[in-house]
Amino acid sequence: MINSATIVGRLTKDLELKKTKNNKSYLQFSLACDDPHNKEHTDFINCVVWNQGADFLSQYAHKGDVIGCSGKISTRSYDGQYGKVYVTEVLANRVCIAGTAKKNQSGAQPSPDATPYYGEPQYDDDSEMIEDDDLPFY
Repeated sequence: MINSATIVGRLTKDLELKKTKNNKSYLQFSLACDDPHNKEHTDFINCVVWNQGADFLSQYAHKGDVIGCSGKISTRSYDGQYGKVYVTEVLANRVCIAGTAKKNQSGAQPSPDATPYYGEPQYDDDSEMIEDDDLPFY
């Protein structure tokens, strides 16, 4: 079985970093994803990211920024005030900032360090990059 999700959307609000009792960082956030076939429809996808990914996003990402995340779909339920509540969310193991809002709430320009792709190796030397000739297909 395969459980894999890749989501790219805009942050619906500024992030609030939270910590567990064991001091693990986590973020819960929602991404607004436009439907390319129906301009009047937008999906709001709930996501959760833990540890270094949460620390990274909380430091650099702001409302309106384009965020990419990949991970798996997770479902859970709990007893709420009016009965059982079912939650479906993406548990992200990789996150990146794919674009910034035109202007952050503070009016400050985003840091140039705000665009690394967390979770993937960063190469300082181009010799380690795979060239088209190295691929077994083309």
